[in-house]
Amino acid sequence: AGASFSATLLKPVKLPDNHFFTFLSGFISGLGSGIPGISGAFWLYLTGKFETVLFAFNQLKISSILSFSLGAVAGFSTMCRIISRIFT
Repeated sequence: AGASFSATLLKPVKLPDNHFFTFLSGFISGLGSGIPGISGAFWLYLTGKFETVLFAFNQLKISSILSFSLGAVAGFSTMCRIISRIFT
């Protein structure tokens, strides 16, 4: 609970607009989705990519959607593996 609260005190940053950082933001968002109580959208806001990803989905920018989605799946599966190893 303390880690979740301390995350709310972080200030947003602005990552560059390219596919690597969109993938990285998706990865971080996916990690956040695997942790109970922490929203993936919150991590997108902290990385400054919330509007970028929202715009990509609104405009159907397939390359941006794909890089974000691949990152989110990779992040979520990584967090699931970490949690699985902790509890087994």
